[in-house]
Amino acid sequence: MDSTRMRRIFAPVAVAAGLTLVVSACSPGGGGASEPTPSDTPTPGPLEQMWSEAYGEFTMEDANAQQNRMEQIVAECMTEQGWEYTPVDYSQMDGAIAEPMPVEGDGPQWGTEEYAKELGYGISTYDFDAGGETAEPLPIEPDEADAWVDPNAEYVESLSETAREAYYEALHGPQPTEEEMLSGEWEYDPANAGCYGRASQEVYDAGNNLWEDEKYQGLLEEMNLIYERLEDDPKVAEARSRWSACMADAGYAGLADSGAAQQLIYSELEPYWEKGEEPPVEVRKALGEKERSIATADFRCSKDSDVEKVQVEALHRAEQDFIDTHRAELEELMAALKAQQDAARG
Repeated sequence: MDSTRMRRIFAPVAVAAGLTLVVSACSPGGGGASEPTPSDTPTPGPLEQMWSEAYGEFTMEDANAQQNRMEQIVAECMTEQGWEYTPVDYSQMDGAIAEPMPVEGDGPQWGTEEYAKELGYGISTYDFDAGGETAEPLPIEPDEADAWVDPNAEYVESLSETAREAYYEALHGPQPTEEEMLSGEWEYDPANAGCYGRASQEVYDAGNNLWEDEKYQGLLEEMNLIYERLEDDPKVAEARSRWSACMADAGYAGLADSGAAQQLIYSELEPYWEKGEEPPVEVRKALGEKERSIATADFRCSKDSDVEKVQVEALHRAEQDFIDTHRAELEELMAALKAQQDAARG
């Protein structure tokens, strides 16, 4: 597991977004089995369990309720600016996204040696023209009779081109130019994102303001240091050393973890991506072979070194130590978070 992904586990925003610890997905090792099974799935750590209990189950009904609240706010906002806007009932689309499109054939599963051999990490082996060997299944098109219709489409079409542009700017805010997007400096700002930005802040930010409460800043900052403590765990260091030695024997010396192995592929693609280009076919073909070789070695070395299991155990110990040290503060935070989430869901 690379350090970037480990750190994300403890970032409050990541937790708020519902991310969970799935260590078997951090490398093709998958816990050491050829095919992933329920027994290979790491048990959630004690801190992760606390977060899950505080956030509770978020259902499709909850999502629709929040979206409907947003739509009402958007309608009021647009009316204030002199536009017509009918709140959109996105729950009508649920049937269209409920079932995945059947995938032809039985491709290899992520986290298996077969996947590593055939697709590596799924980085350079992605088939952009065909939609991607590793792409997620697309939704089934709804039946024509059940097709969703935008209630604002007719009104928007009645506007002149100039008025239509002004309408969308009121709805979504001014859009970034191509230069701004390519520069990598543009960031989404809900305060400058039109009526949808205003609605998003009112509905969704209501459940996130605890992260800005000075009362909890010290606790959250220390929580984000849990990963650094793993670096000092002798069992983790030993397992990573075994993995690194194994990779060196396979011809890939000087790698600290699976993230560094994957970075070997990203580093060759980034010069093309920075220019907004895809690499030539011959480059991708050669890089794909390299990626498959590295990923297969990574899988085998992860299995032989048992690095994923050791890291999970160390992480759980670090989480429990943190809970034992800060139990009263954590319980107060989780109770406040649960109350806030309940209120945000209406």
